[in-house]
Order: sequence, then C-alpha cells, then structure tokens
Amino acid sequence: MDPERFRGTIYRASNWKLVDSTKGYRRTREGYSQQTESTKLVFMMPLQRNACALLSRPLLNERYQTGKARMKLTAKQMLSLYDFFKAIDPIKIS
Repeated sequence: MDPERFRGTIYRASNWKLVDSTKGYRRTREGYSQQTESTKLVFMMPLQRNACALLSRPLLNERYQTGKARMKLTAKQMLSLYDFFKAIDPIKIS
C-alpha cells in the first residue's frame, strides 16, 4: 500500500498489523529494478492467535524450518513455468 496515497485505515480497522515497509524496488521483465522508487507499507493478518509468539522464538519450531535455499528466478524463467507445469500429465503423478 502506497503511504503517499493511502493511510491503511481499512486494514487497521480490520485488525491487520503494520509489520514494515518495502525497500521500493519494483518488478521488471528482467527481475527487479536497480533503483528504488516509492516504498509501500506491508500489513499482515495473523492466521493463528499465537503467531507472534511462534515466530519470535529463538528457535522456530521444526515444523516451520525448511533449511533449504530460496529459489531465485528471473521474470523470464517464471514465465516459462506455466508451459513446464502444463506439460505434466496429472494421471502419471498419482
């Protein structure tokens, strides 16, 4: 949400939590822009009552630990995923 245009009143009234703001990069065909533009506010709604307690523990519960490297794809690579998954026969998977 752009703080220069909106205040987030509806989100706040609906008990969404303001957690942070973005760095201002935007998506481009090549991935992300090199320079920053306007930052956006990030609101979240906890799906569990104890979400803050779970996420702020010194060690996350094993259930929430993945330990795997994050996948970083360019926009071109992401566009090719549709064709890749479309070609998979769902009958052979089961």
